[in-house]
Amino acid sequence: MFPRLISKEQFEQLKNERFKRAKKLGRLNRTKEEESFTPCFEFTIGEVEDKYDNPIKQAEYVYSLIKEEVT
Repeated sequence: MFPRLISKEQFEQLKNERFKRAKKLGRLNRTKEEESFTPCFEFTIGEVEDKYDNPIKQAEYVYSLIKEEVT
């Protein structure tokens, strides 16, 4: 557990001050635009030609062969 840097009263005062400043600047009730993202769920993989003794190297190689399907 970490030591407390400010008291609860100071925290509340700071929170109220931030709210007052945001209100003064018109920054209340602003929403972020949602980003539209549709993940691709179709993939192809090339021919696995190389074999490695190290499973991590093998996995890196095989993952490098994965290609996203463009539809």
